[in-house]
Amino acid sequence: MKVTVVGAGAVGATCADNIARKELCEELVLLDIKEGIAEGKAQDMMQTAALLGLIPVSLAALTIIQKPPEVM
Repeated sequence: MKVTVVGAGAVGATCADNIARKELCEELVLLDIKEGIAEGKAQDMMQTAALLGLIPVSLAALTIIQKPPEVM
């Protein structure tokens, strides 16, 4: 199963971390609109999983690039 968490702030990162720790999915995607946030949180989670001896979950971190609205 694949789970996507939208928002890599405090709440989103905590949700993603708990999903990974409880092994609720095989693939976890972390999305955020700010560049680098999702990638940093994903890296932190993978390093923590290695230290805790958890089974690694495939974790993808993506940045959503939002196109500004066109001005008329």
